[in-house]
Amino acid sequence: MMVGGDDWQVKSRHRYPMRALAGDLFRTSIGLILTAGPLLLVDLVDVLKVILFLLVIVFLIFGFRTMIRQATTVMLCDKGIRTAGRFAPKKSISWRNMQVLKLRYFSTRRDREAGWMQLQLGGEGEKLSLDSAIDGFEQIVAETTGIAGINGLNLETTTLENLKAMGLAPAELAPAELAPAEKDYGDAHLR
Repeated sequence: MMVGGDDWQVKSRHRYPMRALAGDLFRTSIGLILTAGPLLLVDLVDVLKVILFLLVIVFLIFGFRTMIRQATTVMLCDKGIRTAGRFAPKKSISWRNMQVLKLRYFSTRRDREAGWMQLQLGGEGEKLSLDSAIDGFEQIVAETTGIAGINGLNLETTTLENLKAMGLAPAELAPAELAPAEKDYGDAHLR
């Protein structure tokens, strides 16, 4: 299947499952109840009104971002990676022009046993950030890591360590010494 009327062939589609976003939606609901409720129902001093109003704005933004994530589809294509969605901005990064790959781990506990990963990609003036809650995160990281090796990207130490933790040893990356004409993007036909 082609995307957007051009010749990018979709290899796989990935979305954030509702179960992964349920906690964020719950936190948004509780936050709005605890801030908007008193704002609407109780006569408060002006300072508290302003503080609660600002907190309502923060929870609305958080909830809106969660809804955007839920409506976003990430497509791995033969020529790059794209996003599309009802409310989400459409973004495209071609493999040929991918210049940034960062993989971060954010821990929720001191022992670093619980947390999530975030993949950041960049190129052609576009930036794309995905977290490990998305279905097929490992496949997306593997694909983009392979392309980073083909493109000869210098990856940060933190990114290399996180790739090792995922079982994607940096030794598996394509050598950075390949000249641009020798780069092999697999079965992708780039123009």
